[in-house]
Amino acid sequence: ATQPTAALTQTNSFQILQWNCNGILHRLPELKNYLSTLQQQPDIICLQEIHLKDPKQLKIPTYVTERLDRVGQIKGGVAILVKQHLTYTVLYQPLASRSNLIMLGDFNAHSSLFGSNTTNQEGQAMETIIEHHDLAVLNDKTGTYIKTNGELSPIDLTLCSRNLSLQCSWE
Repeated sequence: ATQPTAALTQTNSFQILQWNCNGILHRLPELKNYLSTLQQQPDIICLQEIHLKDPKQLKIPTYVTERLDRVGQIKGGVAILVKQHLTYTVLYQPLASRSNLIMLGDFNAHSSLFGSNTTNQEGQAMETIIEHHDLAVLNDKTGTYIKTNGELSPIDLTLCSRNLSLQCSWE
């Protein structure tokens, strides 16, 4: 499945928050509480496994929400929330050569490059995409998904064009 990407046209420094929330409706208060503790609000929030179906809305003040629900499935779905002042384009197509590209998603990719102990087929594919398109991995190898045993797994990734990598922070 093609993952949504956000290509930013603004070049100043910005912050990105990525979270595999495993159902946003019951976790929305937790997200809003976390955001209230931050000195600076993230410019981009990428939420994986939102488990939303139309017509349920996901609104956070000062953000524009882009969603891709997983039709016919109970789980899945992503939301990208972008601060209202940013100019962006959401692409639901294969990756093309672009500058000022930020790509976020729940790729279920395991690779030592991302902090996993193993490498799976999706991880190998992502490594190839990263190398072929000269992308930088913003993740710091911290897990983004909590397994049922409590272990963290770094399967959600944030990638960007190398020219943006020093201007981005990730958590």
